[in-house]
Amino acid sequence: MELAIGGKYLTPLDIKKMGVTPPEVTDEQRVEAVGKLLDFCMTNADLSQIIASTNSKKETLNEVFETLELNGACYWVGGSYVPVGALVDPYTLSYCLEAKNRDLFNSLVINQVLGYFDGLTKRLLFPDEREKLIKKR
Repeated sequence: MELAIGGKYLTPLDIKKMGVTPPEVTDEQRVEAVGKLLDFCMTNADLSQIIASTNSKKETLNEVFETLELNGACYWVGGSYVPVGALVDPYTLSYCLEAKNRDLFNSLVINQVLGYFDGLTKRLLFPDEREKLIKKR
């Protein structure tokens, strides 16, 4: 499913590292795969609890996914397509949904998600929390 969704963003280096062949997927098939991803999130025991606790819906998940893609998170890191990984990882899902609820889902948040998957960011902070830490220094 992940290759169907993010396969078109595989670079030659990703293909070599991962040893995969990018699938030929139509736009319709990709939309269907995204729908299956969202359904998985809604029914997974751990993820559905996070979704419920943030009063989110399937549409919210789709908005988060699309925002990640439209704002530069279309990367494969460690064999995972970041927009998919952000939805299936409980820590990043919680962070993204909370940021969206607080109207803070912006490039700073997206860069932190990318940094988290790259291993550069250990703790995801909201922009207002980050500013407080910088002021303390």
